[in-house]
Order: sequence, then structure tokens, then C-alpha cells
Amino acid sequence: MNIINDQKKCMASLAVFKQLFNSGNDIFCIIAEFIKQEIISRGLTDFTEQQMHEFLLIDNGFDVPQAVIHTSIKRLPFLTRQKESVIVSTSLSSDECTTFKKQIDNATEERELISKRLINYANSKREVALTNEEETELCKSFYAYVVDDTAPIRFSELVCAFILENENDIELQKHLNLIREGVISFIGLSYYNNSYGTVDSFDKEIYIYLETEILFHMAGYNGLTYQNLFEEFYSQIQEINKMHQIKNGKKVIFLRYFTETLNEINEYFDQAEKIVRRSKLPDPSKTAMHSLVNGVTDPSVIMDKRTEFDRLLKEHGIQYEDYSFDLSKDNGAYCLDYKSFIDDKESSVQEKVYSDLTLLNWIYIKRNKRKIESFANMKAILLTGNYHVMQLAMDERLHQPRELALSATIDFLTTRFWFSLCKGLSKDCKLLSANVLTKARLALASLNCESINKAYKEIEQEIDKGGYDKELMKSRIASLHRRFRMPENVDDLTEKSNLAFFTDCRSDILLAEEAAKDAAHKHEVNILMQSIEEKDKTIESQTDMFLRVLKDRLQEINKKEKDQFQKDQSEYDLSKTDWINKQMNKIRDRNIVIIAIFMFIIVAMIVVPLIIPCIPNKYSWIGILLPALLSCINRISALKNTAISKAIDYCFLSTRNNIRLELENKYYEQYQKPVLKLTTLEELEKQYK
Repeated sequence: MNIINDQKKCMASLAVFKQLFNSGNDIFCIIAEFIKQEIISRGLTDFTEQQMHEFLLIDNGFDVPQAVIHTSIKRLPFLTRQKESVIVSTSLSSDECTTFKKQIDNATEERELISKRLINYANSKREVALTNEEETELCKSFYAYVVDDTAPIRFSELVCAFILENENDIELQKHLNLIREGVISFIGLSYYNNSYGTVDSFDKEIYIYLETEILFHMAGYNGLTYQNLFEEFYSQIQEINKMHQIKNGKKVIFLRYFTETLNEINEYFDQAEKIVRRSKLPDPSKTAMHSLVNGVTDPSVIMDKRTEFDRLLKEHGIQYEDYSFDLSKDNGAYCLDYKSFIDDKESSVQEKVYSDLTLLNWIYIKRNKRKIESFANMKAILLTGNYHVMQLAMDERLHQPRELALSATIDFLTTRFWFSLCKGLSKDCKLLSANVLTKARLALASLNCESINKAYKEIEQEIDKGGYDKELMKSRIASLHRRFRMPENVDDLTEKSNLAFFTDCRSDILLAEEAAKDAAHKHEVNILMQSIEEKDKTIESQTDMFLRVLKDRLQEINKKEKDQFQKDQSEYDLSKTDWINKQMNKIRDRNIVIIAIFMFIIVAMIVVPLIIPCIPNKYSWIGILLPALLSCINRISALKNTAISKAIDYCFLSTRNNIRLELENKYYEQYQKPVLKLTTLEELEKQYK
């Protein structure tokens, strides 16, 4: 975040910034208060706008745009301009900023108290107390975490755990959220122009290309929290598009995904089917995979989930775009320097880096190989949930300060669209992504998955080397599976034993912490053992008769549900087709009449001048009436030239196809599609218990 220079100083300044705004002050009055404080504390009699920009940066830690400083100075009546300088025309005393200084001091004191609590908490979770250097580093990490969304930080697991374990401390949560909301509000300064209350509008089409993890957020595969974040982002787009459709008759923001993403999704579902067939071992760190295969024993269920996934894409208007070419042949399109990024990487990660760069390259090409500074003119951007992609996009070889990166996170775009709708500076910031608890849960779940992944990779390497204890390996893998958590279920990870796993990602640590294996654990180990030793064999049922009966019953119930769904879907499609055909017939008939009338007028205008001289004298009134009538018809037709133009356009197939597509979208809005609801084994078990 370029506008934040010093996270520690910003902690107090941003809290006061938001407090003042909540009290009814506008942005420029608030910045004027900060300027006034600088004048008094530094004893200034004159200064330039550039100097004031530097003073605010040094003392408060944030980078206020000079355009905002220029406007804010006008709010202070004791300041006058003389060429490039600003003169303090009235002597000011420290008493004039007593309230403001007290707010800053209180916020600073609150920051220090929270920092001490954090240090004590961290020491209680560690075997060895923190050194002075580590305490300083921990506090820096905490400031960066609250203020900055993207900075990689040390001790992140302790910071997240501290916030989660203090969830019920209302005052602490209120203060931290006040700072987070201050960040959101302050960011708005860089989006607003010199005319307060207006933002740059989206006059050009914007294409947002969604990466795989974002699409999995949409489907809920990564948990409810991520799904809610996506829906929050999607609702902003819908609102912006609705405004533009009312104003200009068309949407301005479109959601797409590339071939590389489609291939990754196809591979993901293929792997899920193999896991269900027991021909592949599941990676316990893959959240989306866990959602796909958990509780599934029939491979056809994976196919049903893929069908539902494709339906969700269509429902959200997310379309596939086949945009690819041979980079080795098309030198003109080979824009990014792949070699400089790949050469310094290990061979095991080069392929992944190349794949990530390809997605960024498509965006760069779609921007016509130009650097973009204006958000409204970005044309295309990659929306990613992958930290490594964001690291590449923010690399100085691809990105310079004040430029819009080739990729963005869902939080960034949601906040930006929030400001475009003029909501960003409201008193009540209700963005889910602004809440510190939400951020802590997401961060801790991500850290947990990374730790599980590291431990799982170590197990894979030991298996590849051979000579391992299979029973021990199965126990270690089982312990990793039991550690898996969705973001909404990470509260127990704040325990001391669980936090130790983040710093030393070894599966044997988990085993050492677990109690003696009970019967259920033994059963799980046996199942995992069988999945490795008998990859090509179909697993035989090891459940009792009651469970088998339930499964048979479950198949019957779900078969009926599928049959009913197919029937409802068929009726829905027939009804849609019939409705569209009726609407098309009405449009066709209307356009035929319009064209016929139009042709009659044209013919009449040609024929009438020819027959008027042939009319006998006793019918001379007809010769007067016909031109007058034609003149009236001609004037009426001129007023209807839009209808005539539409009727002529209707003769073209592409126009009719567009009309049919609009009618289809209208039908989807008016009539809800059938939804397939399958009963799970757990739900059926509850009915019989």
C-alpha cells in the first residue's frame, strides 16, 4: 500500500482520522486539522504544499495527495497564499489543538497497551520468551497486519491468534476495526479528484479475469467466509453495471477466465474423481479438494458437482475466453521477460512461475502493453487469490509505484468498487473484508494450509526415497487430515500446541500431541493404508448392514431427486423456449408491419408524382389531397425513424440473435431455475437416529 509510509505512526493517526469523520467532519476538514497540528507543533510561519506533504508523512506516517492538501488549506482561514508559499497570518497557540492532540495521545496510548498485551500473549504461547529484538519485530508485524493488506509479516500466526482469542473484547475489536476503517477511508483520498464527493467514472469496458481460487471462492469450495467475500465483490459489480445499464443501456464490467484457468479446473475435478476411486491420495492442504471429495464414495457425484459448478459460472455471468497463441512464434506478443523470472528459481517451481507469468502476460497484452495509472482505464486485470501471483505482479520488473498492477486481490477490487459507488466515506463501513476478525480467520486458515502442505511434501519425499514405515506414514498423514480447517472453524488453532506446528511444520509434532489412538483413529489409519497399497482396487464396503441400507436408500432418494430435477429442468427449458418464441413472433410481426408501411410510403412517393398529371379536372382535388397526405405520412415516418431502423436491423441474423439472448436473460431474471438438492449420508443418518 503506497500511501502508508509508517505503520506504527499510522495506527494512531488513522484511528483519529476515522473518529473525526464519524463525528461529521468531511475529508478536507480532517486533513486541515492535521495541517493545523503540524503548524503549531513545528512553529511554522510559512510553508509550501510540498513541505506540508513531507511533514504529514514524517509525523503521521501516511502519504496525503498534494491535491488534497491544496484543497484542505482553503478550510483554514488563517492561511493565505503568496505565489508558491502558504503564509500563517495569525499566531496560533497549542491550546487551539488541545482536543485533537488529546485524541492522538489517547490513540497512541491505546496502541502501546495493545502492543504490551500482544507481547505477553506471545510469551504465553512460546516455550522460550521473546528477546527484545523479537518483541520489536512482533509489534512491527502487528502494525503491518492491521494497516496493510499485502505485506508479508513475521509472527503472523501469533498476531492472528491474539485477535481471535480476544474476539469477545469489545473495546479491543472496536479500536482495531476503527483503524481498519480509517485505512479504508484514507485510501479513498487517492481515488477522489479535486471536486470532493465525485469519483472517476467507468466510461470504458473493464474485463476482470478470475483465477482458479477465486472461482472456487464463488462455488464455496474454500469455505463460507471466502464465498461471502466473493458475493460482496460480485454485488458491487452488479450495482455498478445496473447503474450503467440505466444510464447507457449496457454493462461496463465483465467477468471472464482464461484457457489456463479452465485447464486447471478440469485437472482439479479429474483429480477429485481419482481420489474418490482410491487411485490417488488426497493432499490434506487443498481446501477446495477437501470440499469436493469429503464424504463422497460415488464418482458420479463429482460429475454432478462439476455440472453445478458450471451452472454457477453461468448464473454469475462468468464466461470462458479462449485467448491464447504460440508465444515462441509470436515474438510481438511475447511481452514479459519470462527468462529473468525463471532463471533464479528452482526447477521444481519454474513451471508454476511460467504458468503464473502467462496469465499476467495476457493482461499486459490486453492493456496494449501500456502502464496503467488510472483504475477506470485499466481495461483488464487478473483477480487472484494466489499470493505468489501477487508477488510476481508487484515485482519491480513489472510494477512501479502509483501504477495499477496486472493483478489484484478481491479485497482491493471490492474496496475500489465500493468507492466508485460513493460508499467509501460513509460512517458505517460494512465491508466484510474490513473486519479484523475476518482477516485473522482467513490468514490463520491460509497459514494452516501452507503448514500442512509443507509437512505433506516431506512425507511424499520420504515415500519416494523408500524404506519407510508404512504404518507410521499413514498415521502422520491421518494427523494432517485431522488438522484441516475452513476459515470459519480455525478458533482451536490458537492453542499452544497448534501454534507450534506453524513454525515447525512436521507431522510428527502432531502425532506427539495426540492422545493414544482409539478405535475410530485405527479405522481411519487402515483406510489410508489401503488407499496407498491398493491403488488399482475398488474399495469394498466395510460398514455394517445399517450403513449399507442407508446408502441404498440414499441412492433411491437422490435418484428421485435427480429425475425430478431433470423433469423440472426440461419443463423449464421448454417453457423458456416457448416464451422466447412468442416474444420473437411479436417482435417479428411488429417489424414486418413497420417495414411494409415504410415500403408503401416509398412506392407512393415515387408513383404519386407520375399519376397526378393524368387525373381529370373534375377529380383535381385528389391531386391536391395525395401530396398533402404523403407529406403528413413522411413527417410521421421521420418521427418513427428509430422504429424503422430497428425493423431493418431485425432482418440481420446477428440482431435477431442478440434479441434472443436479451430475452433469454430477461427470462432468467423473471423465472427461477430449478435447483438440484441432493441428500447427504449425514442428513439421512440423522433422520433414522
